[in-house]
Amino acid sequence: EGEGEGEGEGEGEGEGEGEGEVDPDAPVITLLGAAEIELECGQLYEDAGATALDDEDGNLTESLVRSGTVTVATTGTYTISYNVIDSDGNQASQVSRTVVVVDTTPPTINLVGPASVTQSCGSPFVDLGATGIDVCDGTLTPVVTGQILVATTGTYTIEYTVTDGAGLSASVSRTVIVQDDSGPNITL
Repeated sequence: EGEGEGEGEGEGEGEGEGEGEVDPDAPVITLLGAAEIELECGQLYEDAGATALDDEDGNLTESLVRSGTVTVATTGTYTISYNVIDSDGNQASQVSRTVVVVDTTPPTINLVGPASVTQSCGSPFVDLGATGIDVCDGTLTPVVTGQILVATTGTYTIEYTVTDGAGLSASVSRTVIVQDDSGPNITL
């Protein structure tokens, strides 16, 4: 007794009526452009976006919710994600784009002052230096190598090198000519 009670209840209810039907299918999101992008540090990034379509609601692209940001001045891996929910509450499978910001461009370095200077023997040498800059790391302080022997005539080289956070470097050099321009010392 009681076996089989309730079997078949609810079958066919609402089928084909058009009203009260719930769309069981979630919207589908499609990325525009590549799913992974490599971007040089400092380059402008404009996301290609995505589209969203639903069987019942149609085009839901305007309802897409985008999350995530890309910091173009900082190397790293960033994720931009898209999601949307249709009018029946069905949530799409999230779709994401990976943006990898890389630094493959070496810094730049420039001498302050001329590339070749003449120095009087015995006079103190005043180095004007160099300036370095990198798109990702900003202002870089040069490492200076070389020695000027101000009491010894000759030609000397000072080298300035900057290295960015990615290990890329740039160098520039200055030639310093130390000469004796005091003339001969004659004693009678």
